This record gives sequence, structure tokens and C-alpha cells, in this order.
Amino acid sequence: MIEWEQPVGPAKLDEKDKKVLNYVLEHGRASLTEISKKTGVKIDSVKRRLERFEKFGIIASWKAIVWYKALGYPLATYINIKLSHYSAEGYKEFLNFLTKHRNVTDVVSVSGNYDLLIYILAKNRLDLDNIVQEIRQKFKDIIADWNSVTVVQSHKFDKFSFD
Repeated sequence: MIEWEQPVGPAKLDEKDKKVLNYVLEHGRASLTEISKKTGVKIDSVKRRLERFEKFGIIASWKAIVWYKALGYPLATYINIKLSHYSAEGYKEFLNFLTKHRNVTDVVSVSGNYDLLIYILAKNRLDLDNIVQEIRQKFKDIIADWNSVTVVQSHKFDKFSFD
């Protein structure tokens, strides 16, 4: 599980940091040589900056972006979950279950009317229904409310650019 919380406040990025970071956001598999050539930052400096980005959690992971529809999971659903009458242990058990569930790709704590937001990938409506029933039945004592929104079409899935 990736912890996205920044422990020491916002990082200070200079212009070279921004160039390197923006380039690797777009070209994650680029070699140090390529990053150096395209950004005009010396190769040793690129290496040190990338190591620093990793050390301080600016780059949390080097992962591929997978188009799940191409792998047979065309149904994506966001689910808001409101909890009630739960212990610290029950909450931890619920989070553990969700984070280990193969179809749940994101689990985040949120503020507002709900406590958690999860993202589920499913093969079809029946698959989604089975996943939902599994979660709701197993944790029926602590799930107070549930609101789902199925993604019809994604209009933007992009990186954040550092200027």
C-alpha cells in the first residue's frame, strides 16, 4: 500500500527539478541519458534528483498505466461508503480487506458525507454485483450507507504538470 502523505511539508523544486519531473511523468521508462538530453540537465544531476524524488516520496512508485478495458475489465465504479458503529480493529479489518481485494484498485479516506471512496474494476454487471455483495455482506455491521457511480466514459486521465 502506498502512503501518499507528505511527512515534512511541500517539497521545494527548482527549475531543473521541474524539468526532470515533468519529463519522467510523460516518459517514465526513459533512460538517464535521454532525460538528460531532453531536459538539458547533466546526467549525474538527473540521477541525484531522481534518487531524491524517491527518497522524499515525490515519486512514490514507477508503475505502468494499464488500460483495464483491454484486459477484460470494462466496468469501473466509484463507491462512497459511510461507516457507523465500528471499532478501531473493525475499521482496520475493513481497510485490510479492501486493500487486498483484487478488484478494488483505490481506497481513500474522504471528508464530507462519506468516510471512504473506493474504485472497483469488474468484468460486467454481474461481476460488479458479486463484488459489491461480497463487501456489503461481510461488513454489513459497519456499513451505514453506500453510494455508487459507474464510469460511462473517461474524458481525461492525465498527469499533473509542474510549472
